[in-house]
Amino acid sequence: VHIKLELTDRFIDLVEDRIDLAIRIGHLEESSMVARKIGEISMMVCAAPEFLLSHGLPKSPQELADKPCVLDSNYPGGNQWQLKTAQGQKTISVNGYISVNNARAACNLVLQGKGIGLLPSFVVNECIRRGELINILETNTPDSIGIYAVYLHRKHLSQKVRKMLDLLVNSIH
Repeated sequence: VHIKLELTDRFIDLVEDRIDLAIRIGHLEESSMVARKIGEISMMVCAAPEFLLSHGLPKSPQELADKPCVLDSNYPGGNQWQLKTAQGQKTISVNGYISVNNARAACNLVLQGKGIGLLPSFVVNECIRRGELINILETNTPDSIGIYAVYLHRKHLSQKVRKMLDLLVNSIH
């Protein structure tokens, strides 16, 4: 098996780019491709301690609308953050005055105190552990985002791609 790993945030056309298997994160558009869910990414609403000292700690999801936020344009909801509340799922329109297309770049801006971010746990866990970021509104957790293996046809799936798919499913779950 030979693996060519391409890391990109742009949409890849499997046919045009001659890709056997792609990993897609987030909402999938309808297509003729086969998608197999292989995991989930938990999300966290985070801010730097210095930011919270100067702007205050939001006590409810609704207060996020009045705070500057850093957006990751790859997040499927854009500036419409989905958070669980005592009244059920709520959509909060946040003031995303900075938008970047990379979760790590968004995290760096949040670390610099530029705003509150809705970020993947795998990006912020270490920063939270070190006290550089604070997971705010912990009782109002955002929805997880699905991770999918996407390929063209189940019928014509090569043995190599099938084995890689099985490896991904067993490694991520």
